[in-house]
Amino acid sequence: MPWLMALALALPGLLFGFVAWHDRGAVLRQAEQRVHDVTAILEENARSVLQSHELVGALTEALVRNLDWDAIATSGKLHDELRAIADHFPQVHSIWLADAAGQIRSTSMLFPVEPFSIATRDYFRALSSRDEPLYIGQVVLGRVSNNANFNIARRRNRPDGTFDGVVVVSAWPSTLSNFWSQVVPNMASMSLLFRDDGAVLARSLEPDRQYAPLDPEGILMRQVAGDESGLFWGIPDGSSEPHIMAFHRIDGFPVVVAHGISVNQALAPWREHLVVYGLFFLLATAGFAVLTAIAVRRIRDRVVAERMAARFAGVLNAAPDPMMVVRQDLTITFANNQAGRVFGYAGGIPQGTRLDALITGESGAMEQLQRGRDFVWSEEAPPLQGLELTGRRTSGSTFPADVTVSPVQLDGEALLIAQVRDTTERRRLEAAFENSRLQMMASARLSALGTMAGGIAHEINNPLAVIHAKSMDLVEDLEEDLLEPAQVMETARQIVQYTERIAGIIASMRRIARDGVSDPPAEVPVGDIVAYVMDVCRERFRDRGVGLTVTQPEPSPVLLCREVQVAQVLLNLLQNAFDAVQEQPGERQVRLEVAEADGMVRIAVTDNGPGVPDALRNRIMEPFFTTKPPGKGTGLGLSLSRGIADEHGGKLEYQDVAVGSRFVLTLPMFSNGSANARK
Repeated sequence: MPWLMALALALPGLLFGFVAWHDRGAVLRQAEQRVHDVTAILEENARSVLQSHELVGALTEALVRNLDWDAIATSGKLHDELRAIADHFPQVHSIWLADAAGQIRSTSMLFPVEPFSIATRDYFRALSSRDEPLYIGQVVLGRVSNNANFNIARRRNRPDGTFDGVVVVSAWPSTLSNFWSQVVPNMASMSLLFRDDGAVLARSLEPDRQYAPLDPEGILMRQVAGDESGLFWGIPDGSSEPHIMAFHRIDGFPVVVAHGISVNQALAPWREHLVVYGLFFLLATAGFAVLTAIAVRRIRDRVVAERMAARFAGVLNAAPDPMMVVRQDLTITFANNQAGRVFGYAGGIPQGTRLDALITGESGAMEQLQRGRDFVWSEEAPPLQGLELTGRRTSGSTFPADVTVSPVQLDGEALLIAQVRDTTERRRLEAAFENSRLQMMASARLSALGTMAGGIAHEINNPLAVIHAKSMDLVEDLEEDLLEPAQVMETARQIVQYTERIAGIIASMRRIARDGVSDPPAEVPVGDIVAYVMDVCRERFRDRGVGLTVTQPEPSPVLLCREVQVAQVLLNLLQNAFDAVQEQPGERQVRLEVAEADGMVRIAVTDNGPGVPDALRNRIMEPFFTTKPPGKGTGLGLSLSRGIADEHGGKLEYQDVAVGSRFVLTLPMFSNGSANARK
């Protein structure tokens, strides 16, 4: 029956071709989704970096608003304040102040500064010729540091609205490229940030140089024209092979972030799959051939048993991990080729070697391994899985290993099959994932801070205006000899009061902006966290006409927590509530309530917005899932917030309300705390 043998050989080949074709399409679809998701992460990071630079520019502009250029150039105190701001924001390269002629008068880097001109820089020419709030310049080499940077400039106006110089905040391109290389270490070569005119601001593999602009007729510039985001295939600038590319415009800034991988690189997992599929279908073909030959030739039972034993050994040799057949006294009767390579035996592991001579570990895990001897073979006997032990090579070096021991019966003898998996690479990837998670937490915190702090300049300007007015009153009364001690005391008291208000706002911003992931848990009253979160976001709510009500008990309950992380959760919940109600007609209300019960502190944020549809409530805390429009979020905020709550022994949950949405953060109250406890 030769046709039966031919069919046995042909069927696995046809099935192999179909599986390979189907898997190729699946791998490419996964690559497209991965490129899209990574682009969203890079856009979120770039937006938070640009917003932090915009915030630094606003703070600097507020510092010098009432100073003329001579005072700016000679003020050592101003230089110290600029340097303190730059030091507080590590992503900021430096801060510069230039007058209407383009002469640098003060900087965070040097004091006193020798004036030099930036009149030829693109951002200076643009802002001097038209009244724009912000301009992002192209990458240049700094005249003082000689490092590549690009500048985010704000126009400074005289009281009559005419041009009076610029406030420049210089950014490191490497701040972006370093983050990109951590998020996607194997695919960072095609990550870049560029302006609408094609000027490149940052590239993943060349962080410290000036870049050639993108070709206006190139595929990337043609794709981004008029679109907010997109995914496409093509050959980008600087490459000769097709790529899977995605881009996303950054909301509020005239720049685009793009990321891509080559199609060849995207197919790397598929090629690895082909090897596995090939081995599998090769074994399947051999199995079909053997079974067909057995059926045709009617081999006796003993010959069938010998062939099956040989096939079992072949299967074990094709396994990617070390596989060993072990007697119940733990002596090895068979070890596959991979076991010899992993444990360092050039000629394979000799029969009779004991398994516990190759595997070591803590006493508890070793006791579980020893229990493998006591298996009574049966079809229902469960394997011992996930034993975390240590493999020992012949060279004396060791590696972390997961060991699985399963009972099996061969030729009437009860045996054990031990599978050993080297977990060194897996643990490295787990550590890299944890590092990426911390980076995303920092990005989400800065994004929330940047969004909520949009009204800080206005809130600082009001006390500054009062201080200025009170000071002018003192000057006028002094000139007219009308000063009275009581009046002077009252005016001075008001000036001190408003100055402390400004200092409190800035201190609140600094507390939230700092990275507190590595801080040890400390005793912190909930009221303190709520107070400085309110400092940051209150003005934005007031400016957009959104009511913000806060109720909390006295004395304030105390948490044992990392306060920066808890503040990040509150900022995210308030930002989500603000986004939910800001487009709603009529009354818009957000309420934050703090309560304590049964040893737990519950912080609830409720809004009267449209609420969350029933069909989406089980998904709103999944990573990368969001109900916001494109460009308004990546779906990381609630996922990261829930992770922070879990790490603190609490929980974050959505609760049904009659109108709007309600999110409740529940954390354990510090049992020995008090309202006066401080870090």
